[in-house]
Amino acid sequence: MDVEVKKQHIIEAALKRFSHFGINKTTMNEIAEDISVSKANLYYYFPDKSALVVAVIKYLIEEGMSAYQRIIEESGSIMDTLIGFLKIKKDFFERHYLLHVTMGYPDSSLNLEELNSLGRYAESRELEAISRAFKKAIQTAQLVTFEVEKTSQIYFTILKGISMVCIAKVSNRDIPEISIFSEIFEKQKLASAIFTNGLRHSILTN
Repeated sequence: MDVEVKKQHIIEAALKRFSHFGINKTTMNEIAEDISVSKANLYYYFPDKSALVVAVIKYLIEEGMSAYQRIIEESGSIMDTLIGFLKIKKDFFERHYLLHVTMGYPDSSLNLEELNSLGRYAESRELEAISRAFKKAIQTAQLVTFEVEKTSQIYFTILKGISMVCIAKVSNRDIPEISIFSEIFEKQKLASAIFTNGLRHSILTN
């Protein structure tokens, strides 16, 4: 089997177990057993658990960005695009709830610096997608012309703030109940409507 194909097979098996049991409670032995390979063979492709977790997160980031791009290309309106983005995030957190939870409390075998760097990378990729969506809306005359990058950052910050406030209300050591993602989605959807309606008019500045 091709090396990249084998690595992808391992990543998908690890993701399935991480999402079902959480990162902390998953061992490399269990992943090896799931795909019927020796532990030594698993370590040939991923030298430690941290490397495998990083690979899984990178896979999820690229999967999400591909989904965002499809929505940008297929949606007829900016509001449809933004709601599509929100649905992708809601579905992600619900499907990978335990993965999300245990990322807040990684075990000592994980490289926290690299994980934090990946988090920043994911945010930068999401901002790029938002900017592309706004640029398309300007080109199709749905929105007025504005500073896309700066406005995208403000919009992203609003969404992030809503998420943080909602989670803080019900958190137990920052671990949210899975039902909170529906509340976050509805509030972010309303905020998106208010935000885009404002962008349909020229902003007066002194």
